Amino acid sequence: MKSANEIKERFDRLLEGFNNLEGLFKTCQIALRNFRTSILNEYHYFARALVDCCKSEVDAVREEAIARAEVALSCAYNDIVDYLVDNVRYFVQNARKEFWDARINDILNTYGYEDVCKATKEAEKLIAQSRKERETRFQKYVEFTSTDNFKKLVDFVQSLPAIEYACQLDNLSRNENNSKNLSLLRRALGNTTGDTSLPRFMLFLQPKFFCERTRSGNAFHLVGAEALIRLRIPGNGIDFLKPDDFLPLARASDISRDIDNWVRDSAIMTACDLKKNYRLPDGFDLSINVDPEQIASDDFVNCFSKHSRQNNVDGNVSIELIEDWSRGSNISNIDNISRNVNDRLGDLPEKTKVFIDDFGTGTTKFEYLAHIEHLAGIKIDRSFVEKLGTNKQAKYASLIQGIVRLANTCNLNVIAEGVEHDVQINALLDLGVNQFQGFHKELGVPVSVDTFKTKHLENYRL
Repeated sequence: MKSANEIKERFDRLLEGFNNLEGLFKTCQIALRNFRTSILNEYHYFARALVDCCKSEVDAVREEAIARAEVALSCAYNDIVDYLVDNVRYFVQNARKEFWDARINDILNTYGYEDVCKATKEAEKLIAQSRKERETRFQKYVEFTSTDNFKKLVDFVQSLPAIEYACQLDNLSRNENNSKNLSLLRRALGNTTGDTSLPRFMLFLQPKFFCERTRSGNAFHLVGAEALIRLRIPGNGIDFLKPDDFLPLARASDISRDIDNWVRDSAIMTACDLKKNYRLPDGFDLSINVDPEQIASDDFVNCFSKHSRQNNVDGNVSIELIEDWSRGSNISNIDNISRNVNDRLGDLPEKTKVFIDDFGTGTTKFEYLAHIEHLAGIKIDRSFVEKLGTNKQAKYASLIQGIVRLANTCNLNVIAEGVEHDVQINALLDLGVNQFQGFHKELGVPVSVDTFKTKHLENYRL
């Protein structure tokens, strides 16, 4: 049993903790905006124990009552801290769901969310430890509530209404911008004359090269190009929007297929123009990106086949089948889409080549390798290539080597995307890859059709 002086010290410390809790509870009540029944119950248990302590003059009874009061008070502290942490967690989870289109991360960080995450971890650690240390948990909670971490938690929870309001404003602004941008896309689709005073879509081409080693070094030979869409805004003459800036919005609307069809038809007409005016290298093809759901639709392949045959470019326009099925809008129907894709690809013109884009990064459908008669090659994603020349080269070289072996077994070409450095080219050549795209000085960035003609086809002019 403790001495009378020790019991008095515990009692005084208990009263100090209670006084601290009163102020703490008022602060947190403002932050949490409602009571928690369990906290009120702890008040009741604490009050009862305190009364028992004050009524008795027997040290053993007083010590037992103080112990009960300490447990009740530490539970109240625990509930307040736990409730603050829960409010932060649930608010952020719900905000990410409700305001998915808002700049939620930027808004949260404006209110110090990164520091709050650290404070939350400290609080959760304290809660977990306190369950094992009942004798010292009260003092640990008192100490924690005086730290900066606790203050950050309280401040952040008090800011939740303001954060929610900021998310709502950002959503409204984005919806307004999305509405304007959709109008911009529709105007661009309607600009069939290429009027430079109006928004208009343009086709950009990124060259594809075959590389061979010679005595004097690596020699690069043009073998094709990839067609990429750009949106040009009238004004300063250089304001181009890349696909990542507008295609996600288009895919969420009713104009996505119209844009896909524009790319298809523009690529066919561009290939026709190149074939008429240039002596194109053997096997030259102009490829377009197509997602599986687009192929599975009734019209795309039929229109592609008809137009490419009519313009005599069915052997010069190829299809890059996007491997990332998440870009399709009906993921739950993926198996049905897969069957339709195989069927539709069989209806392509005999000369049309098909490539699997971003191989190894999406939902690989290996039946393509066996069932697509038109399959000509696979493209290694830049995420593999960029690791060459780094401390992860051995691992990714092994992965690329596996892809090359698979391609060789199926008699397919392999093209590497995102090639930027000599070390990557040499490593890829060692692995058996000899066709490249990328920003390397010997390759080339996407450019307008006119620039592509001047830069890459001048020596092929008829």
